[in-house]
This record gives sequence, C-alpha cells and structure tokens, in this order.
Amino acid sequence: SLTVGNSDLKPYFSHNYELSVERYFEPVGLISAGVFRKDIGNYFRSFSDVVGTEGLDGAGTYAGYTRSTSRNIGNAKVNGAEVALQQQFRWLPGIWKGLGAFANFTYLKTKGDFGTTLVTTRLPNMTPRTLNLGVSYVGHGWQIRPMLNWIDRTYRGSSGVVDYDSLARTWVDLKVQYT
Repeated sequence: SLTVGNSDLKPYFSHNYELSVERYFEPVGLISAGVFRKDIGNYFRSFSDVVGTEGLDGAGTYAGYTRSTSRNIGNAKVNGAEVALQQQFRWLPGIWKGLGAFANFTYLKTKGDFGTTLVTTRLPNMTPRTLNLGVSYVGHGWQIRPMLNWIDRTYRGSSGVVDYDSLARTWVDLKVQYT
C-alpha cells in the first residue's frame, strides 16, 4: 500500500460554540450539562483506490498497489450534548469518607455536505455516544480507582461502496496504589 501526500490539502478550520451550566457542591462535588456545535470548513478525509496498470509514472511503477490520499471534500457540522457528575463522599463516617464517584456521557450528531447536494450523517471517527463511570477510594495511603469506558459503534470510513465501522466496546480499568 502507498500513502500519497496532497500539496493542495487545506487545514480544517472551525467555529465552535458552547453553552454549559455547572453547579459545585461542598465539600467536593460537581454536576454539569452542556451543548456544543462545531462548524467545520475544509473538511478532509482519506480516500483509497488501486493504482492502475499505468502506475504512478506511466511506466507501471506501483501498479496494483492500494493508494491512500487525503482530500478536502466540503463542510461538516458536529452538534453535541454532555453531562457530568462527580462527588466525593466526605460526609461518610470513618474509612468510608474516602469514597468518590464520577460519571459523564457525551452524545454527538454529525452532518456533512462535502461540497455536493448529498448530505451524510456519518463522519469518520466521530463516536456518537461515549460513557465513563468510576468510583474511587483515597485514604489511609491507598488510591483505588475502578473505571469503565464505553464507546458506541463508530463509522471509520469507506473504500468504494463499502463502509467500515468499529464495533461498540467497553473497557474496564483498575488503578491501585499504596504510598
């Protein structure tokens, strides 16, 4: 396979808008909600094809190889919402006062015209939904943090008429530290 540069490729530019509300709680807590929008110009993505029998130079060089290159293809919009909650449970008695929890969720809705009259709602690598959850314990020299991360099925791109998605996935992490 070959990756071919594009000297005419222009960088993305975007106008970003965000509105959020946050409420802090004593002694350590937060709840927040927000919405956002990104208007992206010069949107680009990667395209692949097979180099023909003439090759890259007319003499058959790299004939039959898969060639990938990026091209500017139009404009895109990303609208989203996010909510988050975190709390340390300092009011609990004894050993339990070191407990805490957090959660956040993000939702994306995408749209692109890509310089044509055809509009798509699938932008590569834009994960439509993401969730993070976790609990923590910090105290008596210990830090213990089990965490869960889930991402929804994500469109990765296409080759010809075939679309490629990554499946939804869930990861669980555990951090344990003693000082």
